[in-house]
Amino acid sequence: MSYTKAVFFILCSFALHGQLTIEPVWELAECQVIGLAENNADILFWDLDGNGFTYDGSGVSRFSKQMPQNVNAPLNFDANALTFEEKTVVLPSMITCALKADSSIYIGTENGLFQSTIPLDVVAQQFYRDDLPNLGFVQSILKERDYLIFSDSTHILIWDELRNQFFSLPNTIGVISSIKMDEYGQMFFASASGLHKLNLDKSKNLKVPLLEIEENGFEDLRRSITIDSGDLLLYTIKARHPIFQDSVMIHSELKGKNIDRQQLLKSNTFVLKDLKAGEYNLRFFTRVKNQKNANFSDSIRIEVKPKARSSFWWYVFGTILLLFLLYAVSYLKSQQFNKDIIAQRDKLLLENKALKFEQKALQLQMNPHFLFNVLNSINGMIALEDNQNARKYINEFSQLMRSVLSQSRSETISLEQEINYLKKYVSLERITRNESFEYDFSIDSNLNLESQIKPMIVQPFLENAILHGFKQLKRPAILKVDFLEDGADLKIVVWDNGVGRSNLDLNKKHKSVGLSVVQDRLGKNYGYTFDDLKDENGEPLGTKVNIKMPLI
Repeated sequence: MSYTKAVFFILCSFALHGQLTIEPVWELAECQVIGLAENNADILFWDLDGNGFTYDGSGVSRFSKQMPQNVNAPLNFDANALTFEEKTVVLPSMITCALKADSSIYIGTENGLFQSTIPLDVVAQQFYRDDLPNLGFVQSILKERDYLIFSDSTHILIWDELRNQFFSLPNTIGVISSIKMDEYGQMFFASASGLHKLNLDKSKNLKVPLLEIEENGFEDLRRSITIDSGDLLLYTIKARHPIFQDSVMIHSELKGKNIDRQQLLKSNTFVLKDLKAGEYNLRFFTRVKNQKNANFSDSIRIEVKPKARSSFWWYVFGTILLLFLLYAVSYLKSQQFNKDIIAQRDKLLLENKALKFEQKALQLQMNPHFLFNVLNSINGMIALEDNQNARKYINEFSQLMRSVLSQSRSETISLEQEINYLKKYVSLERITRNESFEYDFSIDSNLNLESQIKPMIVQPFLENAILHGFKQLKRPAILKVDFLEDGADLKIVVWDNGVGRSNLDLNKKHKSVGLSVVQDRLGKNYGYTFDDLKDENGEPLGTKVNIKMPLI
């Protein structure tokens, strides 16, 4: 039996499937080339102008990836003759397209479809069957996985070689230039009328969803993490299914000593907090509702260390003990040696005093009301499903906390780091107050942003302006911060149009402690002054603070 007759026998043994429907995906222009993304689900396609697009099952978006080149070796044909491997086959009509598939070559002509085995026959045999529509002017012959696709102006014929099935559909999409099939059984057609899809193999529809995980604040997902007790971890989880997106479910799984917990996530954000000291393994998995098969992420190892106890009193005790020993030794040495010991003691006292000032400055910045208001505002965004802004301000909040902790350990920071920290602080204060004030930062172009300054100086003045200056203010509130070059020093001007200092009912103790800490940390020859701004009638227009500090 010849190969053509064998094919004819196979085709005749299967019924037509008339329930398949081609659905439009994107019809804005002619589609030229289709590709498959690295996740084997998203469809990439390009129009005739080379513009790239991606389809993820729910929508189409632009992207800039270059269109791939055709890697298939072209078949040479001229008029009604086709040459392959130095042999030629002659057709009774003009050739329109041709494709090599396994051990055969399929040839489209103006008057139907032909086939020749390899090596080529002298004359190709026509490819047809009685119960299928005969192809007329064959427009395209394509192969994708185990499928051969033939089309003319009225029909699209799909041959499933693996299952020996043949499908016939009306051609409603025009000339087909490219075909691609995803991992979920959907076949996509690039045609003269755009991008279309056909749910061809429904046995693959229930394949598990794709799973993407991002740890907020880090570019790459960490597989091994060490944190202190009380710290929190924030993850964003995305699960996609190109067919059953509405039925996708995401779960978290946490295992450790005395804990084995699975949780169905109600949103794409997962917060892990309040973990006791110990080792844990965290992973996520997703599945389609009412299905057992699931897609599991890699396990994330988490080590939680006990929260470090304050070493302040150990420092004090050690300092006192050291002073006592130095005092005892001083009686056994000469007067000169005694003076050296006293100088060393004074140095230690100054360092201890500086440490206390740094701790007080840190306490002033870590205002518990500020922390509560920021977290409460972010919680409100999550409740309103404003996930984009919630993620944005969680990221800003985590960066702000990291900056505060970093500054508390450093004697100096760059001017650029200080400005970025202040901008994040004011931005978060603004969202906790329903965006009730505007602010502006101005930086002298002559300043070197890499210059070093003492940290945690400016923030208390911004806090006073926002908390007290704008309290009960009836006009639109404005806060301005100017960074100016003042010779070899830095001048910072904090201006607000608030109610003025004369109308404030401040906690005098809090105010004196905060400002005294700032003055002591600035040192001699540097400091700050207040200008009370008033109009021509003596009514308050706000407050201006002039701060002078050294550039290191």
